[in-house]
Amino acid sequence: MVALFVYKQIFYKICPMTGSPYKINSRTLVLGLGNALVCDDAIGLVLVQKLSEQIKEQNIEFKVSEKVGLNLIELLQGYDRAIIIDSIITGKHQLGEVIEFSIEDIIDTPRLRCPHDADFKSSVELARITGLKMPEKIIILGIEVQDNLTFSENLSPKLSSILPSIINNLALKIESFAK
Repeated sequence: MVALFVYKQIFYKICPMTGSPYKINSRTLVLGLGNALVCDDAIGLVLVQKLSEQIKEQNIEFKVSEKVGLNLIELLQGYDRAIIIDSIITGKHQLGEVIEFSIEDIIDTPRLRCPHDADFKSSVELARITGLKMPEKIIILGIEVQDNLTFSENLSPKLSSILPSIINNLALKIESFAK
């Protein structure tokens, strides 16, 4: 017999081995950020579109957005976990390398830091303070790019050529994070 209980509208099961509760039907959001008109800055949008075609897990949802700051709160609300995919230029990593960091470690990316709006970290903190259900765990996957300033509807040729390997790398990370 499996014990079930509900707390704050979340369904839990009791693990028969440990007696610890765990969530069932937890939801993970994979959110791709970027600007579709700015060369490699669109990498988050492109990757999440392709990943949504490849990963068919029921508890993983995919969304893309060109919004920033407080506008992202509406997209994150109601999920248990979130993975944010965005472009980044550090100059310290190879093109296409996936750099993982937490919300506490946010570094400058066009979507996560915005001079005309609240930054991503502050926006999530504000939402939590006001009682909105924000993901308990948020990771950011920055994709090292070379050009996030040139107006173009296409990724740079070098980045386009390594897209399949980036997608495979991300798919593994997403599937393990969402469990």
